[in-house]
Amino acid sequence: MGLCCTCAGTMMVAASASTLNQVFEVKNDAKMNRTKKRPLPSGRISIPHAVTWAASTGMLGTALLASKANMLAAGLGASNLVLYAFIYTPLKQIHPINTWVGAIVGAIPPLLGWAAASGQVSLNGMLLPAALYFWQIPHFMALAYLCRKDYADGGFRMYSLADASGQRTASVALRNCLYLLPLGYLAYDCE
Repeated sequence: MGLCCTCAGTMMVAASASTLNQVFEVKNDAKMNRTKKRPLPSGRISIPHAVTWAASTGMLGTALLASKANMLAAGLGASNLVLYAFIYTPLKQIHPINTWVGAIVGAIPPLLGWAAASGQVSLNGMLLPAALYFWQIPHFMALAYLCRKDYADGGFRMYSLADASGQRTASVALRNCLYLLPLGYLAYDCE
């Protein structure tokens, strides 16, 4: 039951953050081929409907984590919602560091699961989030480079937009892939 509630609470908080992201970026999303068919830019869902959904799922998910897991998991969930919707989302239009902030957002859910199961954050609990963080950078660098015109049209400040050759973007991706290597050894040694 604890696992089901943790998964459901995490999913609801993530749904809230994703919905708020799309509310805040509806005009940007409408300018991008990759996102213009999403429910808000395409007009299938209204902004008030989306905001109601985001508020409901965010509060219910956090409450579920607090009541069925623990306050640490609930705090991580709520903090991640705020980091995603109110820091990462606006940062995408301001500075390329958004990719690294977004990778933190993506790495928190497994840490939330660890905190729900153990009631603490430990070195062992940081290994999977660290691997996910370092994996997301090359994944997104490749995506942002391939879709750089789309991101430029949408008004997003991606690292790859100032790198026509792709060499700097590729070196950032490679460096973060290399950071994954010692994590496997650490995971083996920590168990």
